[in-house]
Amino acid sequence: MHLRILLTCWPLAACLASGDRAPPQAAAPRPAERIETLPARPEDAPADACWAQETRDATVAVELAEMTVEPPGLAPDGTLREAPITRIERRETVVRPAAELWFDALCPGELGEARIAALQRALAARDLHDGPVTGRLDQATREAVRAYQTPRGLDSGTLSRAAARQMGLVTVAAPAGE
Repeated sequence: MHLRILLTCWPLAACLASGDRAPPQAAAPRPAERIETLPARPEDAPADACWAQETRDATVAVELAEMTVEPPGLAPDGTLREAPITRIERRETVVRPAAELWFDALCPGELGEARIAALQRALAARDLHDGPVTGRLDQATREAVRAYQTPRGLDSGTLSRAAARQMGLVTVAAPAGE
C-alpha cells in the first residue's frame, strides 16, 4: 500500500512599511492531513516497501515598500505645500520552492496495536505525547510523530521508517556478510 500526504506550509508574514498595520487575524488552524492510496512510488524504489509522500507548498516572503512617486511640494521658505505622492510596491521572494518528498514509511501491517502503543510510550519518554497509551494511531499520536520528525526534516504525522528506527521500534538490517 502506498500513502500520500498533502500538507500546506504557511508562507512567511509580510514585512510592512513603517506606519502600515496588518489587519488582526485569528491564528489559522493547522490543515488536516489527507492520506490517499497511490499506485505510484519513487523511481527505483523497491515494490515491496511502503512509501508516503509529503507535498510542500512554496514558501514566499512578501515585502511591502513605500516608494515616492512625486516629492513633496515645498514653499520657498521650506514649508510643506503639498504632501509627497507615494505608492506601495510589493516584492515577493521564493524562500523555499514547492517540492514533493517521498519517504519510506511503515506499512499498515507493521503498525499493529502493540507497535503503536510502543510508539506512544517512546514519544511520551521524549515529552512529545501526553495522552493515554491506547495502541491507536489517533490525532494526538500523529501530532506527536510530527513534533518528533519536524526537527529531523520531515513535517509529517505519518511515521517514517527512519524515525521508527531511531526510536527503536523496528530493527535495523545488518550489513551484508554479517
